[in-house]
Amino acid sequence: MPELTSLQNPRVKSIVRLRADKRQRERDGLMLVEGRYELELALASGIHPREVYYCEELAGGKTVPGLDLEPVTVARHVFEKMSHREGPDGWLAVVPIPHRTLDSLPLSAAPFLILAESVEKPGNLGAILRTADAAGVDALLVCNPRTDAYNPNAVRASRGVSV
Repeated sequence: MPELTSLQNPRVKSIVRLRADKRQRERDGLMLVEGRYELELALASGIHPREVYYCEELAGGKTVPGLDLEPVTVARHVFEKMSHREGPDGWLAVVPIPHRTLDSLPLSAAPFLILAESVEKPGNLGAILRTADAAGVDALLVCNPRTDAYNPNAVRASRGVSV
């Protein structure tokens, strides 16, 4: 597939909407995973990307092991428009939003749970997720959420947590 070079490309516009609009993410049932490391974690947790975008200039030839999907190559200026980060690493994936129920949670014999209520900032939610993972928490239950758990800032701040 040829490199995407136009900011007016429908795929690029779709990514930008997913990045910026919670309602769009909810309607589509999709979210973005940005970054090579984050994509590796998503793959390791069994997430199957719908689309993967790659910028050679930013990625410096680094690959993502286990990726069974041919990435769409994009020009640097297009990737930077799609990206939520400053200094992106050239990897971005569109993935289905994972849905969990209480019954589907894999819990230990003596479950270690955290209950978070009314978290307002995506970065704070991501930091709670990262800390919970480091502490060996079985599950984080978010009640009365005031932020979008799939906001790029929450995903970024949770770095180190399987999506």
